[in-house]
Amino acid sequence: MNEERVVKTKNMKIHISCLTAVVMAVCLTAFPVFGATGDKGHASVKPENMKGISVTKSGKTINGKKGKVWNVAQMTEEAPASTINEIQNLTADQQGDETSIQLQISGSVNYTAFKLENPLRLVLDFPGTSQGMLSGAIQVNKGVVNTVTPTYFEEAKVLRLEIGLNQTASYEIVKTGPNSLDVRIQAASMEAGNKDTRTASSFEEEMGMTSGQQEGSLYESGSKASVEDTCGNLLGGQKERYTFDFQDASLKNIFRIISDVSGFNVVLSPDVSGNVNVRLVDVGWNTALELILDNYGLARKCQKNIIRIAPKAALEEAKKSEPLVTEMIRISYADIEEMVKNLEKIKSIDRGQISSDTRTNTLILTDIEDKIEEMVSVIRTLDIRTPQVMIESRIIEIARSFTQDLGLQWTLNNNIDVANPGFPTTLNGEFLVDLATNVATPAGLYTLTMSDADHQLQLILAAAESEGKSRTIANPKVTTLDNKEAKIRSGREIPYQTFSANEGTKIEFVDAEINLTVKPHITAEEDVYMKITATQNQADFGQQVNGVPTIITKEANSEVLVDNGATVVLGGLFQQEINEARVRVPYLHQIPILGYLFKNRSQDDTISELLIFVTPTIVRENIE
Repeated sequence: MNEERVVKTKNMKIHISCLTAVVMAVCLTAFPVFGATGDKGHASVKPENMKGISVTKSGKTINGKKGKVWNVAQMTEEAPASTINEIQNLTADQQGDETSIQLQISGSVNYTAFKLENPLRLVLDFPGTSQGMLSGAIQVNKGVVNTVTPTYFEEAKVLRLEIGLNQTASYEIVKTGPNSLDVRIQAASMEAGNKDTRTASSFEEEMGMTSGQQEGSLYESGSKASVEDTCGNLLGGQKERYTFDFQDASLKNIFRIISDVSGFNVVLSPDVSGNVNVRLVDVGWNTALELILDNYGLARKCQKNIIRIAPKAALEEAKKSEPLVTEMIRISYADIEEMVKNLEKIKSIDRGQISSDTRTNTLILTDIEDKIEEMVSVIRTLDIRTPQVMIESRIIEIARSFTQDLGLQWTLNNNIDVANPGFPTTLNGEFLVDLATNVATPAGLYTLTMSDADHQLQLILAAAESEGKSRTIANPKVTTLDNKEAKIRSGREIPYQTFSANEGTKIEFVDAEINLTVKPHITAEEDVYMKITATQNQADFGQQVNGVPTIITKEANSEVLVDNGATVVLGGLFQQEINEARVRVPYLHQIPILGYLFKNRSQDDTISELLIFVTPTIVRENIE
C-alpha cells in the first residue's frame, strides 16, 4: 500500500511519497548520467545527512496532488518509472497541393520540429515516445512528401520521424487534440512560412520555446543541425518556471533534478562536486541551470539532446586537444572581406584560421568543430540575396492655378499622410483635398505621402496635361539594391564663352538640372524607408555675370516611411516665367502718334510648380 510521510528537519517539512514494498539501499550516486523521466511538477526529497532539496513547479498539480517526488542520491526509495508513449496510428492524406500527415499517440503530445537538407526533410522529435505500430519507413508519395521514416533512440527515449520531401516546402503543425497531431505540408512560396499553431503557453509547457523559433523555410537550413543551434533550442527561450530551494545539496543531485524537470539528458564530468545553497523563486529551469553553472565555475556543452557539464577549465582544455576541421564555403551575395571581419570575432583565438580566395569568392575555415558550426551559422544568416527596390519617379511642371483649382493646397508640414484622398474621376472645380484652407502659398519645400491613390493621381495628371496646364519633364525608372543610393538627373547644360590669355576662347557649361537621390531600405514589415534628396538648379537669365546666367539652387531633404507601392510627393519648387509679346501692323505702326493704334504689347507672368513623385516598389524575385 502507498503511504506518505512528513519529516521535519531544519525547520522544514519535506514530503516523501514512497511504496512500502520497495526500498532501495543504493541509488545512482556513482553513475552521473541522468536521463529525463518526463515527470514534471513538485519535488521534495530527503537525501543523506538531512540535506534539503525542494523543487516546486509554479501553479501545477499532478495526478490530483500538489507535487510529485523524485529520488536523488542517497535516498531510501525508488523513483517511479517513466511512462513511455507510443504511436498508435499514422495516416497520410492529400488535399489539393497540401499533404496532411495525422498522428495518434497513446499519451500527451510533446514534440520539437526542425529542418534538414541533403536530403531535404522535416524532422519531428517526440521525447518519451516509442515507435508503437511503426516498424519501418512508410512510402507516402503524395504531394511533396515521399516517405516517413521512424527512428527510436533507446538511451534518450526519443522517437524521431523524418518526413522526406521532394522539393522545398512550408509546413503547418496543428495539435488537433491532446493525443493527436496534424502535420500539413505544401510546396514553398516566397510569401509562405512555417507555422506551429500551439500557443505560447503550450510551447512553454511542452518544449520550452516560442513559435517564433519554428519559422522559416526548408531551404534555409544546412546539411546538418548546428551544435550551437541545438544548444540554443535546449537552453534558450522561455522554459517552465519552478521554485528551487537547495540547502547544502549535492551538485550531482541538483543536476539530476534539472535533467528530470527539463526532459533532457545530462552527463556530468567526474570533476563536478560540491554542495549548493540556493533559493530561486519562480524562474525557468534553464535560468537556474545557467546561474548554478556560472556560480560554481562550471560550463556546459550540448550535443544533440544531451547536455554535458564539466568545469570551465576542463572544457577549455578539451577544446585545445580537439582535432581541427577545415571547411570551404563559397560566398554568393555578401562582401567576402566584410564576412572575414565578422568571423574573426567568432573563431578560436589560438587555433582558428580564416582565409579567403577572392577569385572564387570562397572562405577557408579551419577550427574545432563547434566553432566551424558557429561560423557556418553566421554565414548562412548573412550571405543572403539582397532585396531590390524599383524607384519610379515622375517630374512634372504644373500651373499653380491648376493645383489651386483642384484644392491641392499643400502645407509646410513634412510627411502628411493622406490615406485616401478620394480623388474623383471628373474635374468640377471643387476642392478635392483641402489641407490648409487659410494657409498662404508656401515659399519652401514640402513632402507629402499618398497611399492607395495612384489611379486617381493618374487621372488628375492626365486632365492637367490635356488642358495644357502641366507637362511631364521626365519619367525615369531605376532599380537599386536595398540600402544603395539611386540617382536620377534631368535638365540641361547651358553653354557660355570664356577667354583667357593662355587658352584663348573656350566654351564651358553650367548645369541647370533637377537631381534626385533616393536611398531605400526595406523594413521587416516590408515597408520602404527612404532618404530623399531633391535639388533644382535653375538658370536666371535676368541676372548675368559676363554673359553667364546665375544659378538659383533649391534643395529638399526628407526621410519617409511608406507602404510598398505608395507615392511620395516632393513640391514647393516654384518657377516664374515672364513672357512678353508684341503684335503690330507692318508700316502702319510707324506712324507718329497714330501708330499706337496699330500695335499691341502684352506681358504674361506665369508661376508654375515643379512636383516630383517618387514611388518605391519591392522587386519580387522567385528563389529556386
